[in-house]
Amino acid sequence: MRARIIVTLLAMGLALPSLAQTSSSDAGEAQSASKKCDTLKQRIAKEQSSLASFEQTIATDKKGRETCSTKPMCARYDEAIKKIEARKAQHEARLEKFKSDADAACKTP
Repeated sequence: MRARIIVTLLAMGLALPSLAQTSSSDAGEAQSASKKCDTLKQRIAKEQSSLASFEQTIATDKKGRETCSTKPMCARYDEAIKKIEARKAQHEARLEKFKSDADAACKTP
């Protein structure tokens, strides 16, 4: 009888630290998920800011293109608009990826 009690107490003594570690690791995982969510939200904000900047640059270059006076100058505007629109498309794709990653990371269980 005493042996059974001792064995039970020893088993409980060994199990308790592992339970404590499990709950602390769960808290650590939740904190890590929250940090990842915050990071992704910051990336989304930066990408949206970049896209707004691209929109402004494209509008400025298109306005310049309308008023250009020489053929080489117009060609430079055309090339600049083409490059910025390509970069804008890349940033839009990155933004969509960040949004989908954020949706997955920020879901609450």
